[in-house]
Amino acid sequence: MVLFRNASPPRPIIGAPLMAYAAAGLMAREKSTTIAALTAPVATPLDLSALYSAYARYVGAIAMRILGNAADTEEVVQDVFAEAMRAASGINDAAAIRGWLATVTVRMSRKRLKRQRLFAAFGLCEVAAYENTPSGEISADDRILLKRMSVVIAHMPVDARIAWVLRHVDGEQLDRIAEMMGCSLATVKRRICEAQHMIDSHFEDAP
Repeated sequence: MVLFRNASPPRPIIGAPLMAYAAAGLMAREKSTTIAALTAPVATPLDLSALYSAYARYVGAIAMRILGNAADTEEVVQDVFAEAMRAASGINDAAAIRGWLATVTVRMSRKRLKRQRLFAAFGLCEVAAYENTPSGEISADDRILLKRMSVVIAHMPVDARIAWVLRHVDGEQLDRIAEMMGCSLATVKRRICEAQHMIDSHFEDAP
């Protein structure tokens, strides 16, 4: 499995925790939440009810992978479709809707994480836990690795976290991540490497 298709990581990726995520179904896009599985047509001009029915799960899947908890995800989904309602008059290309929704979801998730980090810095809240972990049966060792991985993700710099999750959990291409995050391809690669370095360092002592 090639995880860094175009980026050059500073060192080999740590296998055990990442394979635990793979075994838990977090490294691959689930069939129910892939873009290919969400191809229901949306009328033009934009039908917001049809838009929500077709893409709410898609938006929620992206937000959950970035934010890692259901409460924040639910609020971001509401915010994304509220933005779609405000922008409805300017969205008339059904083929571009998925990409637009994904970009808005990433940017709103980023805004929420940044705000949480700011509040945490002033002691107004704690850093939200990353709870995007499986409920199914996995081994005790893998569950421990998942818990440790979740701690690392929760405390990553926001932009590094988003870039890493989009690449390695959501499976996005690097150029698409750059588009969604509004930055250069080089910046995306650097952020992914930064996140990976944190993971590698954390698991250096892992058996």
